[in-house]
Amino acid sequence: MNPGLRLPAAQRLAASRERMRVSMTRQPAAAADGTGPVLDALKDWWAAHPLHVAGVVAADAAKTLIGPVAQRHPIALVAGALLLGGALVWAKPWRGILKPALLAGLLPQLLSKAMAVVPIESWLAVLSSLTRQAAPAAAPEPNPKPDTPQAPQAPLH
Repeated sequence: MNPGLRLPAAQRLAASRERMRVSMTRQPAAAADGTGPVLDALKDWWAAHPLHVAGVVAADAAKTLIGPVAQRHPIALVAGALLLGGALVWAKPWRGILKPALLAGLLPQLLSKAMAVVPIESWLAVLSSLTRQAAPAAAPEPNPKPDTPQAPQAPLH
């Protein structure tokens, strides 16, 4: 804006409000560390998962039932959560149940999302570097024979 050209106060106020509105409604930038596609794949997977509806219903029921208890007895609620968390960690139910199902359902989606985001030239470069054979290393020189004769060694039994 040209400092010599002064706008009336009402126009400056309107312009300022418009800049604030645009900055407040701007979408957050994508993650620079590459987690954006992974998080998108996780969200898509969970939205299509059969237990998604059960999770939403359970969350609503928990809010309805636990909300009043949390207002009346917050310390008892924290103690109960501590006990429940300790029991879960001790029992480790995720060892045999979640691992195969999670990998079977989530891994293909993550791979397809990663392949869609990364340019094909990068995949080709990785593939060519994996298939390229390393240059053979120089063979070590044979040890020169010593000038002094060695005594014969007895066989080991």
